[in-house]
Order: sequence, then structure tokens, then C-alpha cells
Amino acid sequence: MKKYLSIAIISIFFYSYSNAQDWEKELKNMKSISPLEDKMSVKVGEKFYYSYSSHGSVGLYADYELADNIYVKFVQDYLKYENPQYKSNNTVMTGADAATGYFIFEALAEGSIEITFREMFRGSAQREHKVKVQVVK
Repeated sequence: MKKYLSIAIISIFFYSYSNAQDWEKELKNMKSISPLEDKMSVKVGEKFYYSYSSHGSVGLYADYELADNIYVKFVQDYLKYENPQYKSNNTVMTGADAATGYFIFEALAEGSIEITFREMFRGSAQREHKVKVQVVK
């Protein structure tokens, strides 16, 4: 029984590790939403992302508001920890959860939509960024 449990735990670890590596490779091929611009254009089927600073133990995170998902859909959020040992071997190091977060979206159909991003600190919006996304063929 212990043998099978160990194999399952190791498999889960390697799956999540390889999944993280896959996302990091995929991010390199995606467009990034720049905090300096209020417009961007993407093609139907293209994925793009917004990145932000995250530090859960001190209340630093982000959220987004998407009016509808006709033209763009939210795909996944992903956290890349600065300290890769933060979550390993079923232990969590307190205070070591500084990370870069990513909201990943996919363009579905031609049209235009506004996405609002809020960088939060302990429940209060510290910064808001609105971007108009134009989806083209």
C-alpha cells in the first residue's frame, strides 16, 4: 500500500511540475497585456495574458472583470513562485509565497471587449487598469 501511495505522490509532483514548465513555455508565445497601454489586438484563437505581483500571506493579489465571454474567455490563472521550494513535499514555508500571477485568456470571436484588472492589497484596489481588446481574424 505504501509503495502505491508513494508512486501516486511522485506522479502528482512530476505532473504538476511538468505542467508548470508547459505553461511557462506557452507564456513565451503569448501576447502580454501591457500596463502602459489601454488597447491591444489579438487574433481569433490566440491566447494572451496579464501578469501581476502576488504575495498571499501579506494580502497582495489581483482580480479581473470581464463583461462577457462572447469574444474572449478566461482560460486559467497561474502562479509562478519566486521560491520554488514554497510548496514541496507537502510542506508550505510561511512568508515564502511571493509570486508572479498570470491571468490567461483566449480570443474566441471577432469583436471588442474591455477587461478591467485590479491589483489588490488586503481587499482594497491599489491600482486599476482597463484595456480594450480587439479580436480580429
